[in-house]
Amino acid sequence: MPEKQEITIRDIARRAGVSVSTVSRVVNQRVGVKADKRQAVVAAIEAFHFRPNIIAQGLVRGRSRAVGVLVEEIGAPFFGQFMTGVEEGLKESGLCPVFASGPAQARVEHAVELLADMRIAALIVVSGWMPDAEMVTIAQDVPTVVVGRSILGMEERCLLVDNADGAYHGTRHLVELGHRRIALISGRAHLRHAVERRAGYVRALTEGGLREDPDLIVAAEFDEESGRRAAEELLQRGVPFTAIFAESDRLAYGASLALYRAGLKVPAEISLVGFDNLPLSAFMTPPLTTVRQPLVEMGRMAAQAVISLRAGEAPRLSPLRTELIVRESTAPPRR
Repeated sequence: MPEKQEITIRDIARRAGVSVSTVSRVVNQRVGVKADKRQAVVAAIEAFHFRPNIIAQGLVRGRSRAVGVLVEEIGAPFFGQFMTGVEEGLKESGLCPVFASGPAQARVEHAVELLADMRIAALIVVSGWMPDAEMVTIAQDVPTVVVGRSILGMEERCLLVDNADGAYHGTRHLVELGHRRIALISGRAHLRHAVERRAGYVRALTEGGLREDPDLIVAAEFDEESGRRAAEELLQRGVPFTAIFAESDRLAYGASLALYRAGLKVPAEISLVGFDNLPLSAFMTPPLTTVRQPLVEMGRMAAQAVISLRAGEAPRLSPLRTELIVRESTAPPRR
């Protein structure tokens, strides 16, 4: 008998003395199979201890049972939590997530081509690189949910987080502690969530009677190395500041290293706030004050939305709220 991992639907058909399409109908619990043939297929499946390939199960219908999940950086902690939510949301649905990453336009196009070749049943997009027009085109053919962006004509399929409100509360926390010179390490302007978080930062400053100072703002990518370089640039500018609001926890991690190397203590000399509430943030030295995004819930809701779309139902995608998590990286400025 072939090894377990080598068993295919053709082996089952050969053993049961039926066609491949008959096996497919039995596996997918379709009607139209005579009782004796169904029994023969079931017996063959049991004899081989066969577990059908979830991607191949739907090929008879022209679609697989795979849900493509396109993210920017598959190894990033943010996406790891989101993926956990997707897996939870698809549980018991008969659908299987297939993850692909694309941190740049060319990589996104390649990832989309790979997913298309698999004839995916649905698509979840958590990437800022795919153009809106292309997203709309894909959604006409494949049930698609977009996370973190609002696309004209697809509003009911977009899952949003209130980034501006989260950044507002993170910055306001610093203002309420007495900080008046608050630097910002922001994401690139082509990303919606970066723009929204900067807007929340500016709103908190304005309400606190402070003004936005371009000398206290550095644009970066959403990773640790960019955070380190951005904090070093702030220090090199020689402009005084007593706090940093970083638009992601990973940026805050990098900024923390730069401050440490410069001999500056957090929070005694510089307070630091992040955004995301990644698992590692609670174990930083000191533990990082941050804005929590419900990452697992986001993934779960996106998965449930594509299930609804495949059933011909309108998804329920209410904007998700954030929450300020105060830890030990923030304190009143020195007098």
